[in-house]
Amino acid sequence: MYDAFLKAFSCRKLLEPEGRNFRIPALTDNAYYRLIDEFGGCSFENGFYRVMNGTLVQKWNGYVGDAFPAERGRFLCFGFDWLGLIYALDVTRKAGDEYKMEVFDIGGGDIIKPPVTIERFHNKVLPDRNGEIASRSLFDAWLAQGNPAPRYSECIGYKRPLFLGGGSSINDMELIDMEVYWSLVGQMLVQIRGLPSGSVVKLQKPES
Repeated sequence: MYDAFLKAFSCRKLLEPEGRNFRIPALTDNAYYRLIDEFGGCSFENGFYRVMNGTLVQKWNGYVGDAFPAERGRFLCFGFDWLGLIYALDVTRKAGDEYKMEVFDIGGGDIIKPPVTIERFHNKVLPDRNGEIASRSLFDAWLAQGNPAPRYSECIGYKRPLFLGGGSSINDMELIDMEVYWSLVGQMLVQIRGLPSGSVVKLQKPES
């Protein structure tokens, strides 16, 4: 099912998959379960892309729901990339027997809804080095400048989120823990919704 994906990406198993004990009532998307079962806890191409295990799916469903409350209950996470984008199934949109995807971009404050299934995303979209999602060329440029590759629990986040006027060049980025990044930027995103320009945003770091 994921043959083209495995030909394009090298995998390093970092966490226990926990996938075969992870099932969602009423979800019958075989491609989703195959991904979690076979690749949960894997990091691909030096941290460029990672697949969640069952424990992380539950955790990140919560983080994403906190940052994008209108989407709560409408998605199931499965992966994330070097920029901290979270990849999920959109359980409200189907293509045949499989659900389509959505991507949560915390740095930009956006939700992207590509018209692809999870299987097509891994076999066609991710291997496309010129594709816009995941920004492979920018990742290569980050590493070429001598910057460190993110570990499984890290990402390269924007020092100032794009929705607050931050820049998108490599100089505007930094290595940061994924949970810290999503917690802090997620708080900003929630607080600024509907607020006038210049409002003060208060943040609280997540407990370690």
